[in-house]
Amino acid sequence: MKYWMIFLTVLCCCGQSFTENDLTTDEATDQCPAGSWNALIPLMLSDSVPSGIIGISGMAYGDPTYAGFKAFDQDTTTTWWNGGGVGWITYDFQTTSVLVKQWKITSPDGFSPYQYDIQFYGGANTNSMTMLDEISGTFNAQTTITRTIVNNTRYQVYKWIFVSPTVHSAAAEFQLYGCN
Repeated sequence: MKYWMIFLTVLCCCGQSFTENDLTTDEATDQCPAGSWNALIPLMLSDSVPSGIIGISGMAYGDPTYAGFKAFDQDTTTTWWNGGGVGWITYDFQTTSVLVKQWKITSPDGFSPYQYDIQFYGGANTNSMTMLDEISGTFNAQTTITRTIVNNTRYQVYKWIFVSPTVHSAAAEFQLYGCN
C-alpha cells in the first residue's frame, strides 16, 4: 500500500493522469484467485476412467491393489505403491490445461514413518516439465500435507517424483486445486 501511495504521489507531481483501473496488483491479475479454487481431479475408478490418464513408475508386485488410480480414488485407505525406491506418478488432463495453485498428498497407512523428498512438476507433456515445488520430511501414517504454490501457468500434465524415499514411493491420496 505504501509503495502505491509513493507511486501515486510521483505521478501526480509530474502531471500524469491515471484512473484507479490503471493500477494492478498480482491478486488483481491472478487468473485463479484464492477462494475460487476447485478440486481438479475427479474420483478415479481406473487409470483412465472417468477422465484423464494416470501414469506410474511401477506397481508393487504387479498387484492391482497398488494401481496408480488408488492415489486418486478419494479413499485414504487405498494406496498407490511403486514397490520400492525412487518412483513417480502423473495425472494427464489430456484435452485441457488447468491452473494449479495447490496440491495435497495423504500418506498411506502402514508405511509409517518414512522419509520423503517429493518434487512436483507441471508441463505440456512428461518430456517438457517445470518444477513447481519440492518438499522433504517425515511422513507418519495418514498424514495430509497441503502445499500452496506460486503458479500462473496452465499445464496439461502434473507429476510427483519421490526423489529419495528411504523405503518406497507410495501415496494414499493426491489432489490438485485450482481453476479449469
